[in-house]
Amino acid sequence: DGCTLISHRKENSNREYQSMILYLAAPYSNVEDKPKLMRELAKFAGEYMIDNPGLYVVPGLVHHYSLESVPALGSDYVFWGEFCHKLIDRCDGTLVWQYPGWIESTGVIDEIEYTRSLRKPVFYAEYI
Repeated sequence: DGCTLISHRKENSNREYQSMILYLAAPYSNVEDKPKLMRELAKFAGEYMIDNPGLYVVPGLVHHYSLESVPALGSDYVFWGEFCHKLIDRCDGTLVWQYPGWIESTGVIDEIEYTRSLRKPVFYAEYI
């Protein structure tokens, strides 16, 4: 179902990663089936933490259900970009979940670039 785990590939392999909190980047705005995305994201996050002890993930999409009940929040990255940056500031690095559409996602691209600008590691997990 797309959530079987994954390779953990470090972009920055010269550091040892024992215990980290990782921002979980994934596409959202241009994904058609958002309920499916959110179910798979939750499953992926849980499996990832079980398979990688000491690595904890914080999804930027944590407020997905707020978008349904408070449409004024908007779902575009113009609104959510600052929120995502604040989460990345507080995390030790970013984990990019390569869900379909990630490579075209304005948000994911910005989150990768922002993480790199802070000299924090970026990790990639394949969507299988």
